[in-house]
Amino acid sequence: MNRITRLLAALLIAGAFAGCVNTQNLFKEPVITPDTPVITGLDFEGADILAAADIYNPNPFVIPIPAIKWVLTLAGQPFLNGEIPPQGTIAAESSARINIPVRAGFEEIYNGINTLLSSTEVDYAVNLDLRFDLPLIKNKSFPLVLEGTLPLPRIPVVSFGSLTLNNLGLTSVEMILALGLENPNGFSLRVDSFDYTLDVNASSWIQGKIDQGYELLPGQERTVTLLIALNSLSTVRELMNIMASRNPVEYSLWGNLEAGSSLPFFGKAVVPFRINGVTRIVR
Repeated sequence: MNRITRLLAALLIAGAFAGCVNTQNLFKEPVITPDTPVITGLDFEGADILAAADIYNPNPFVIPIPAIKWVLTLAGQPFLNGEIPPQGTIAAESSARINIPVRAGFEEIYNGINTLLSSTEVDYAVNLDLRFDLPLIKNKSFPLVLEGTLPLPRIPVVSFGSLTLNNLGLTSVEMILALGLENPNGFSLRVDSFDYTLDVNASSWIQGKIDQGYELLPGQERTVTLLIALNSLSTVRELMNIMASRNPVEYSLWGNLEAGSSLPFFGKAVVPFRINGVTRIVR
């Protein structure tokens, strides 16, 4: 029993023995006002949710901050839980705010609730159980349910379109590389930049970086065309042999793209990609 609890217990006992005061009237239950939970951070790996509530102490003496148990549910299913021990006090006739930060990883979400694999968002609730270390309400639970909707972001999809011969010289070649960018989300994405490497038949043909931004609306697919130059004499000879044989080529396109969003709580993320396949070089 802490000092505050002992003092309150003594006060209640003294009032009871005095016979002039009802112990129930000596103490008023704290008033708890929940706040709307907010998403404070979101990326392709997980989400940060902040649940909060204000506690008003109507009594003329301090009371302790309650112990808190919380459970995060997604689509009605329990997913995470935790406990926060009581820390500090609430002054007489004053309010204090409690914050419950929750981090949910998407890999764990999809492994635990596979029905969400095709969803773009999910309803969530942070269920709170508050208990005060005070004599008259020691065993009483003060439950709260804070609800919201959580976006389930998907990484942008990079696809190989085509490789077209644009201009063939004796010592250099210009080609057009067509790529596809797809936003599978229910919110806009912004590809700020990406670097790439193109290997053909296990030979490195080109490396580059694009700093031009591309805005992708929800569900949008767009084609990006890159003009690339091959200046290596060995690469030019290899290309001439490929064109003469008319054989398909094996390619590997890989790199990283930097993606963000117009959502205020969405952080920039670097997303690696790699695409392997077989194609024909178009004249």
